[in-house]
Formats: sequence, structure tokens, C-alpha cells
Amino acid sequence: MSQPQSSNQSFLGTCIGVVVVPLPTMRTIVRRRPIGWALIVIIVIAIAQGITGAASLDPADFDNAEWVQGPLQGFSIVGGPAFAIAGVAFFTAICWIMSRILGGRGSYGGLFAGFGFAYLPAMFTVPVTFMALQLDSFAQGLSGLVGFGIAVWTIVLSVFAIRENNNFSTGRAIAALFIPLVVFFVLLLALFAFVVIMILIALNDGFAP
Repeated sequence: MSQPQSSNQSFLGTCIGVVVVPLPTMRTIVRRRPIGWALIVIIVIAIAQGITGAASLDPADFDNAEWVQGPLQGFSIVGGPAFAIAGVAFFTAICWIMSRILGGRGSYGGLFAGFGFAYLPAMFTVPVTFMALQLDSFAQGLSGLVGFGIAVWTIVLSVFAIRENNNFSTGRAIAALFIPLVVFFVLLLALFAFVVIMILIALNDGFAP
């Protein structure tokens, strides 16, 4: 596992750099490949989001079965990091393969580290979600708008990671990110259409004389 030989302050400095000067910081990340630090970012944010999700669970949603609420809260906190790491690893693999198809020669480790730090803006969703849980519907709608902005921010950082990892143009980096998403969306629609058709056929056979 590649890891820069430096102090914890360098890790914090990298996190600050992602927010303040994202492009040169992302360039440094994909070249130095601090995979351990990227894992820390992913795990910490996943735990924080898991705690927020656990706090939002209401026993009324489970017919007041509080014995269900506890395990779900525990799973959201403990299982969240594992799913987050697996998700980033899988998405990195897809974008890395697409980057190769488009002529890139960047490393998987560099892209994984870049995507890990691109996940950093998600930390800002935690206080916003906590506030939304305590406030009215207008504040909840505002938190959704903030969440959208953070999602766009994460996408921009991901484009930077692909661009710097492969020495791509911005347009090619965008293509490497969005082509897999479009393909996945089309496959999902095709699967949904197939399921709907099969259900309609089954219903038609059931009502046939």
C-alpha cells in the first residue's frame, strides 16, 4: 500500500488543499497515491453518515418495533465503511478501465486515492442532515439543495482525479466518468423494462381463459 512518509499534518493539509486548491492538490494525490489516507477519508465519512442515518431512524417506521431499529442503526454505522470502500473500489475500476479505453495510462492506485479524496465534500452533508432532522420542511428542502451542490462538487473533484491521473483533457476526463454512468443507467432501464414486461405477461396469462 503506497503511503507518503510524512506527518499527520500533511494529511490534514491534503484535505484542506482538496477544498481550497483542488486541481494542484489532486495532481499531487494521484502521483503520490496515498491510498491509506484515502481509506481514512472514506471510512471516517462513512461512519459519520452512518451515525446520521441511525439518528434519523424512527421506531414508528417499523410499527414501533424498536428491536428492529437497534440492529439497523448498528449496521448503518458498522457496515457503512465496508460498503463505501467497496463502492469506491468498484467505481474506480470501472472508470480506470474506461480511461484505458480512451487512451489513458494512469494507475489504478492513483485513481483510487483521487476518488477517495473526492469523497471529502460528503463530510459537509453530515451537519446539514443533522440540522434538517431538527428543523421544518423548508430547512429539509434546503438541505436537499445543499446535498445537490455537494454532489456536483464531488463530480468535479472526480473529473480532476481522472484528468490528472491520465494526463487527459477535461473533456476526455468527463467522458471517462460519465460514459460508465450512462451505460449503467441504460442497463438499469433495460432491466426494469424487462421485469415490467415479464410481470405483464404473467398477469396476462393469469387472466387468460
